Amino acid sequence: MVQKGALLNGVVQAGALTATTANEALPALDYRALHMGNQRRLGRISLTLRCLPLLSYLQHHRGASLAVLNGDLFFESRILGIQQKVEYHLERVQRLDELNLLKTPGWENVEREWLFVKEQWRMDSPIANFNLHSHLINELLTFIKSLLFHEEVGTDGDSLLLLGYIVETLLPIVEVIAQIRGLSTHRELDQEGDQEVVFKLNYLVTEFRQRQRGVLERCDAFSERDRKWILKAYSESGCSEKVRDFAAEIADGQQQGWHSGYGNGALFLSATKLIDAILFVSECSIKRLRDHMDKNLQRWIYREQA
Repeated sequence: MVQKGALLNGVVQAGALTATTANEALPALDYRALHMGNQRRLGRISLTLRCLPLLSYLQHHRGASLAVLNGDLFFESRILGIQQKVEYHLERVQRLDELNLLKTPGWENVEREWLFVKEQWRMDSPIANFNLHSHLINELLTFIKSLLFHEEVGTDGDSLLLLGYIVETLLPIVEVIAQIRGLSTHRELDQEGDQEVVFKLNYLVTEFRQRQRGVLERCDAFSERDRKWILKAYSESGCSEKVRDFAAEIADGQQQGWHSGYGNGALFLSATKLIDAILFVSECSIKRLRDHMDKNLQRWIYREQA
């Protein structure tokens, strides 16, 4: 009969052999490359967070400059301050780029187009100015997408769901709301009537109503921890109440035929509050990505702990 001690010893030895074999079966990891990859991942996330206030002020500059071109003295006294905020956040993004992630045609387009818009906007018609700003903002959104949709940020399912939520749901609806806010200041709507602008406004309102449903619906696909995190941010921002306020204002705007200056008051204010709320949810969603770690990096950390 085999001694009990000998049997246990054999089991331990077999277990050790199995563990050793399993470890040897794992491919070697380049720890330095993993570390640098994680640094670049965090750099991409940090740059994206820095781009959010830049996006907000570019959108604000579009609405304010359109109002100024339509003769609104209220925004005339504020446009320079908004412009300085844009410059400040451009500089903050540049200062943060320790890993040369801005060395791309996408970021160069943002810088170049801002310089053109800054110098040109007073010489354009209101609608040409609106279109120039919108193109610039689209370049920034494209750059943000290039920062986030990269293998360094994450390829696992949970990360991709969050990335899609940020890039395909949150930031696009912010831009739709900001476009409505800007166009609603158009002064010619109560004169002969600029039907192109009225058509565009009504189209954007329809798009907003379609998109705003997805802000919460897409959260259903998240992991439990991610869903709780995002819904908490949504609640803290007061987003639901601000959606209702903005929806009421745009319904009123449509009913009044988007009369001159309508957006300078309650609609402009409610749009700004809603934009700030959704950008807060966007910021929380981006920060949540920091908790999603590359699987090889996890394996490295757990191996070291063992």
